[in-house]
Amino acid sequence: NPAYQSIFNKERGLEIGALAQWWKARESLAKEDAGSRSAMQLSATTTALLQLLPDLSAWRVVDDEVIVDKTVEVNGFTTTGEAETRREVRTLPISALSDGERSLISITTDIAQRLVVLNPASLNPVETGQGVVLLDEIDLHLHPSWQRHIAMHLPRVFPALQFIATTHSPQVVGETEPGRAILLHAGGKVEY
Repeated sequence: NPAYQSIFNKERGLEIGALAQWWKARESLAKEDAGSRSAMQLSATTTALLQLLPDLSAWRVVDDEVIVDKTVEVNGFTTTGEAETRREVRTLPISALSDGERSLISITTDIAQRLVVLNPASLNPVETGQGVVLLDEIDLHLHPSWQRHIAMHLPRVFPALQFIATTHSPQVVGETEPGRAILLHAGGKVEY
């Protein structure tokens, strides 16, 4: 099944070219028929990305690059000389985003694309696709503030999936709902 291709490839990461092709194909079909399955699947994927990365919006493909609008906080001064922080929107290719943002994009789009392939009849496979997802070192490349939220947000974005993840991060474990984390010690001791 193509949905399982390269799932254990250690060097996977975010394949921007493959993501751009997938996105462009869905966009093209969606333009022909806004009510098509491809349009619904692209919408479901975009919604998942917006839920995990709310500061990134207007996802699109230009040439062979995925482009987003990123809302950033910019420190400056008012005309009277007072310090201020304002929010501005910057258009960026996803290749220019931080490692953590690209890591979350990779996880989200990888899961969403596989759900689309495995559930071709579903209009919203992100929400209805069932399965088990294994994530090794879920905290890798993530800022500590994102580490605190990843374990809570993934099950909300993909509600029909079960996640099994490993981590060395106390932020991930500390924010996990009671009864959902298992601590494995050397020698086989287990804590719930």
